Amino acid sequence: SVLVSYAKSKSLDVILLCLSSIGYKTTRDVYIKVLEQLVDIPIVLISCEEEGYDYPSIMFDNASGLKVGITRLIEEKNLTRIGMVAGEPDNLDAQERLQTYKNVLTEHNLEVLESRIVHGDYTECCKPNLQEWFAGNTDLEAVICISDAISKVLYEVIKEHNLKIGQDIFVIGFDDIEDAVQTER
Repeated sequence: SVLVSYAKSKSLDVILLCLSSIGYKTTRDVYIKVLEQLVDIPIVLISCEEEGYDYPSIMFDNASGLKVGITRLIEEKNLTRIGMVAGEPDNLDAQERLQTYKNVLTEHNLEVLESRIVHGDYTECCKPNLQEWFAGNTDLEAVICISDAISKVLYEVIKEHNLKIGQDIFVIGFDDIEDAVQTER
């Protein structure tokens, strides 16, 4: 609401709008209401596309790097029990990253088990959900995380099980946020 009122009150030439990040905990209906309030301003969508609306969009590559990382775990590390901490099911980036995970496992003749997939938000609020999920999946050799923020939370959960990251279990994040590099293994 604040962003919409700001955008309406200023004379802007264009709005670059990343709906999937701003409203990752909301629904498509809310996205549409936001877009409908900004009809007089040109909009370029970042990391989302809205069917039925003629907005240009810029999309992230959610597959290439993730595919390389998962393939490396399988082919170079010989890992077969790989889980995924997926994002919100309605988020386009989350959908594409989850589909990449499933595709790579399938391409390597590994079974995609729903029990090895957990959905959560992109924040540290997902820790209780991750604790419960990981407790039921302690045989995992690697976990793919939808974001670096979630991988940081997963590190905490893994440490609670006295496992060493990079030795007992591997973790792949996504986004390359600055403080993820400094996360203590």
